[in-house]
Amino acid sequence: MSEDLPYTFNTSEWLPTQGVTDTLPIEAWFPPIEYHFNAVADPPEGGEVMESGVFIYGDPMTLGAIPNDNYVFRNWTFEGAEFSDNPLWEGNSTFFLARSTCIGCTEFTIVGNFDLDVSDTITVNLRAEPPGGGEVSGGGEFPKGSSTIISAVPNSGYEFSGWYYDPCGTPFSDSQTLTLSNLQFDLALFASFHKP
Repeated sequence: MSEDLPYTFNTSEWLPTQGVTDTLPIEAWFPPIEYHFNAVADPPEGGEVMESGVFIYGDPMTLGAIPNDNYVFRNWTFEGAEFSDNPLWEGNSTFFLARSTCIGCTEFTIVGNFDLDVSDTITVNLRAEPPGGGEVSGGGEFPKGSSTIISAVPNSGYEFSGWYYDPCGTPFSDSQTLTLSNLQFDLALFASFHKP
């Protein structure tokens, strides 16, 4: 009997021994363990990753990552640790099984990480004025040419005055919620609130 990986001992397949009156070899079969590897993209919209599937110990594996528009591939990680920054990785299942901290597990996730291409990224900075006057949403980093919906919601005791360019204070819009389409340049706005 053996407990060594990568095999499990299948006791249900012992050869019968009842009624044996002489020495009889007992054969133990060790079916290979199947390991399930799932490759995922982070963030999901960052790109496509391959391959997911079922492998046994020592099977060859090839991972591929293709970034979507406005994204670049950063690296591969397994259980939170980086193991390659090459979008095309070739190896085998043993590589991951030897690094896993989950002894006895048969399901694993490999993550292909993507970042926004900063050369094509637009930043929309939003703030409330005064800070306690209300809440703003819709800011962040976006691919050039994309859109975002910005919104300003006054807190209790305040009313919305309008959106203004930050920091100069030039009026931008008097709509609480509006869509910024086809973003081409960084934009900084503040939502002004006042007490009635």
